[in-house]
Amino acid sequence: MTPNWEWQQRTETSSVLIVRGDLDVAVGVVFVDAVDKVLAADGPPAEVVIELGEVDFIDSSGLRALLQLRHNYGERVQVGAISAAVERLLELTGTLEHFRPGGTNPHD
Repeated sequence: MTPNWEWQQRTETSSVLIVRGDLDVAVGVVFVDAVDKVLAADGPPAEVVIELGEVDFIDSSGLRALLQLRHNYGERVQVGAISAAVERLLELTGTLEHFRPGGTNPHD
């Protein structure tokens, strides 16, 4: 599956990644790589906000990708809007608190 996301609002302080469709095993690794490249670039933004409001499906691989990014970058990776599918998975797995502002790092 082709990754379905786009970067918006790329400034010195913040970049917004809008994700659409599925966040699953087919795109999880590519998703993490895309965020890694932005945060590792010369003059990276202070934070990346991942908008998940248009995600129709997320599986454990998508959750793993989000947790990995949060673990690697802490509060430099924030989650903005979330869809009902994302909220349901985060609530079921007890990980919703990790993605709220000031949330805990999943490996602390």
